[in-house]
Amino acid sequence: NVHRAIVEMRENDAVCVAGLFRTPEREEFMAFTKPVFRTLPNRLIILKENLDLFSPYIDVDGELDLVGLLRNSGLTAGVIVDRVYSERINRLLSDYSDYTPKIVSPHPRYGALLQRKRIHYTFGFSYEADYQFKEMGLADVYMSVSVAGEAKIVTSGVACSDGELGRGVIAALNAIIDAQ
Repeated sequence: NVHRAIVEMRENDAVCVAGLFRTPEREEFMAFTKPVFRTLPNRLIILKENLDLFSPYIDVDGELDLVGLLRNSGLTAGVIVDRVYSERINRLLSDYSDYTPKIVSPHPRYGALLQRKRIHYTFGFSYEADYQFKEMGLADVYMSVSVAGEAKIVTSGVACSDGELGRGVIAALNAIIDAQ
């Protein structure tokens, strides 16, 4: 999982992961390629049966008012260790931590936490949620909601540990990216 890969990147050279977002904290021990992936951003992931709990925080355009949710709802968030949902979502989760109950997990298997009512919501990629719920045999029980203020498309690349071997892999990948 991503958490384990990040631990390995801190401790070893030549460990690489595709699709990580670049952040100042990660740049302290990771090297990054130029952007190569484009995807939809992380979204609010909830069970359809709980939509009424979130309706006060969803605007007429169908987008979530994240500050309102975090500050006023009292609903429990599921947060994955070392996960960067977006710089803004992570910052708001931190800024409003006194208002928002959270369960923090090292594993990105939030579908089961939602089903068992341990959490009310989390954030994730829509394709990631789709995969999780299909694997559980529950493809139609969840929904994802766009978060107001988030980019419509996000980019990422490959990250490697910032050692001699990792930087070498990044240089080789950037050469391929430039050639394409």
